[in-house]
Amino acid sequence: MEKETVLVIFGGHNTEYYASCDSVGGMLDHLDRDLFDVLKIGVTEEGDWLLTEASSAEIGDGKTWLRRKDNRRAVITPVRGKRAVTAFDSRGRTEEIPIDCVFPLISGYGGEDGTLQGLLELADIPYVGSKVASSACAMDKQLTRIFARKCGVKQPRCLVLYRKDWEKQAESLPDMIGFDYPVFVKPASLGSSVGVSRVDRQEDLRQAAEEAFAYEDKILVEEGILGSEIKVALLGNEDLDMGAICQLTLSEGQVNDYAAKHIHFSSDKQIPADLPAELEHRIRKQAEDIYRALDCRGFARVDFFLDKKGELYFNEINTVPGIGERSIFALMFEKKGIPLKEVLTRLIRLAQTDRERSSARLLKAVH
Repeated sequence: MEKETVLVIFGGHNTEYYASCDSVGGMLDHLDRDLFDVLKIGVTEEGDWLLTEASSAEIGDGKTWLRRKDNRRAVITPVRGKRAVTAFDSRGRTEEIPIDCVFPLISGYGGEDGTLQGLLELADIPYVGSKVASSACAMDKQLTRIFARKCGVKQPRCLVLYRKDWEKQAESLPDMIGFDYPVFVKPASLGSSVGVSRVDRQEDLRQAAEEAFAYEDKILVEEGILGSEIKVALLGNEDLDMGAICQLTLSEGQVNDYAAKHIHFSSDKQIPADLPAELEHRIRKQAEDIYRALDCRGFARVDFFLDKKGELYFNEINTVPGIGERSIFALMFEKKGIPLKEVLTRLIRLAQTDRERSSARLLKAVH
């Protein structure tokens, strides 16, 4: 059987560049090479698109792959039906390489927020993961809260602030918060806990807000839920599989920030979590409800807080979760008896089936 060509896109012109490189470096060797030929495009921190022959190890550190002399600038044309990567050499000559499916693994801006998905929709190329609107709504934590509220899911209390109003609000901010400390201040649309601060004292609140505004024009001040984090991995479109539930705990006062997640790996992860059956059932149902309310496709990871009294609170949903061999997502399915190689193949097949149905509907509507 002729192999299909899968394009993996990684990196990104955003704060999660290294997280994406680490994730892709940990998943490339698990793509089934009996079924797929693999192309790789890395998006640099400056926003350049480079077709690369780099190995998983070269990509993983986010730096080594950039030094390869055989990297070529590349683009995906939005022309419908073209389904190709156009690569350019140093003399300006072009090569068109047909592709069958795209695995967009850029986290955050320019990859997880619906923008890259929009390009692939225009080009009618099958791609793994959620569509444009779902991706955009899941990326914006304020919008996601609306969907969670629709599902009747409990959430931490929250205050939304906009930069355009910040000068008038800065002095009165402590009086605007109607819940107890600690609070967490975070940008509305970043992942990997970039720009997130835990605030235990009123006098530190303004500095934390300024830190979050350094990344984005909309931020959230959220009630701190002390206890553990609960993570649920979902795989599928109409029919869903879920991995074993993960319970993540940190030492007292520690924040599960970017360093804890991607540098020190300092959290304590229990997979599968040791939870009462009723609570586990409720966690799985709420995760599925949110996934379906947002009309997610392919895969996602839904995160909750579990306080010390056993109360469950929705935190966020990630439509491009880390999917490398060390990732929580991969470990949760591995504990369920589904290896990463199978997960990746199923995601590609789901994308292709979804695109076939979508194209057939569009063709029918046009004619």
